[in-house]
This record gives sequence, structure tokens and C-alpha cells, in this order.
Amino acid sequence: MDLMVCSYNSETFEALPLIQEARRNFDSNVSDSVITNLSKIFLEYGVHDKYALMLIHRHFSMTSNEILIESFNDDISVTLPWTFQGT
Repeated sequence: MDLMVCSYNSETFEALPLIQEARRNFDSNVSDSVITNLSKIFLEYGVHDKYALMLIHRHFSMTSNEILIESFNDDISVTLPWTFQGT
């Protein structure tokens, strides 16, 4: 099992838009032609199987003493808040 430890700042997470807001922003600012053109660029440069576009967002709020823990089981990924008892 691989373990990746990253620095974490709760304020950075809380600054992310909630999924509903992120989707509204996307729908009002990104046209279908932008997605089509980006798709063509990915295909033209042969990077469609290496890179992806992602809508950065959060589904919930967390307190400053919580961190996200991601667990993998085969093709399923689950991310949950976990209370951190750090020093």
C-alpha cells in the first residue's frame, strides 16, 4: 500500500467552492466549444490518457482539526474527514 503525506491547510480546503457553486460557475463561464476545443488539443497531443480536466470543489465543510483521508478498495475511492490529534 502506498502512503502519500501532503502538507495541509484547512483554510485552503474551506476556500474551495461547494460542488453546487462550482457547477454553476462552470456552466455560466465555460461553453461547450471550450470543452470541445480542449478535447481536440488533448487528442492532438496524445495526452488524453495521461491528463484530465477536473472541477475542483468540496462536498462538505471541515473544522481546522480535521484532515481528509482517502481510502482505496479496487476501483472505489472514499474520502472522509478524520479528526487530527496533532501536536
